[in-house]
Amino acid sequence: MPKPASVVNLFSLAHPSSKVNAGFLLFSLLIAGCARAFEPDELVLIHAKEQTFAMGQSLGGKVWTQTTPVHDVRFTYDFLMRATQLTQGQFMAVGNRSNPSKHQVAGDLNLPVDRVSWNEAVAYCNDLSRQEGLTPAYSATGEVDLTRNGYRLLTAAENEFVTRARTATLLAYGNAFNSNGLLYSWSDGAKNRDSAAGNSHGETHDVGTLRPNPYGVYDMTGNLWMWCNDRYDSASSNNYPATLQVDPTGPATGGERIAKGGAFWNDGGHHEMSANHWQWKPGSKSEEIGFRICRTVLPAENLVFANTITAPASRATVSGTIACSATVQRSGGVGVVGVQFRLDGADIGSELHNAPYSINWDTTTAANAPHTLSVIARDAAGILTSAFVTVTVRN
Repeated sequence: MPKPASVVNLFSLAHPSSKVNAGFLLFSLLIAGCARAFEPDELVLIHAKEQTFAMGQSLGGKVWTQTTPVHDVRFTYDFLMRATQLTQGQFMAVGNRSNPSKHQVAGDLNLPVDRVSWNEAVAYCNDLSRQEGLTPAYSATGEVDLTRNGYRLLTAAENEFVTRARTATLLAYGNAFNSNGLLYSWSDGAKNRDSAAGNSHGETHDVGTLRPNPYGVYDMTGNLWMWCNDRYDSASSNNYPATLQVDPTGPATGGERIAKGGAFWNDGGHHEMSANHWQWKPGSKSEEIGFRICRTVLPAENLVFANTITAPASRATVSGTIACSATVQRSGGVGVVGVQFRLDGADIGSELHNAPYSINWDTTTAANAPHTLSVIARDAAGILTSAFVTVTVRN
């Protein structure tokens, strides 16, 4: 069973070669909300089916880092994704792989794996699929098949959909970098490779130690760039059509592959924009690149796992102490083992283990401003799913 996070565990994040000190780590502990420690192999169910969102941005300047033009994307499937970037321990556990990472700390296998090429990441996905009895999603030439249930890299569209979490701003928390970014991302703050400006101090950090986003996913920005499925064609000014795209997997041609999210030594104001990307040759390896895995949920799986926030209502204005409640539905005889309410990614109270799922929230503990209230449900199979609403506190 999951164990509560402890001060001791969070202080173990200090790297012997870094400038991270106890005061900074205590600060990190406080802003992280002391969330329940996650299990390394937890998967998050993303309800994307029949969802449409506007993908991309166009700001001028370094156009090769932007997804252009802005266009609508619709999905016809849900998908399961790892709650965190892939760890060094998870990488080594499949196919007797060695640890390729530059950033290593003795005895700590929860750091994200780095220095893995796109080709090696795809090979890992196919090997893990075979190990778990799933159908590999990649062909021998690296072509992906979204109709297979095997593990794969996220498409750029899936990545941006999860990163945005229904936001339309340049970053998931606004249109410009501010201190909120350091609640969710290990980065160098407002300046690129300036360790005094951010929280990463020139190092990667254990996955899942900052706040999750409303979907319950950690490190969608910062820590390491994450390989995505999509090609990048450097000869084209626009790698995506302007029209509606359904289940896109990226350009059909291109000699590079996209990575998204920014890394520990990048500035949060640019590299962590939801539509920002970088691109490398598929054989490239770097201490700033890792990956995250997902897989398509096929109709035959009949996976029904959803929760609904029944109070407060979306876009409600709240004050004083209010009741927050949710309902959870799970098919297939798999039990729900925990439900956690969160405000802006920080836990409100403890995880609930029995219905009815309800808590009292003292809104005076939050600033008078819009907030994201989410509820994360966890089942006995290690799958998470979320529901979230925006509320405005006005006391």
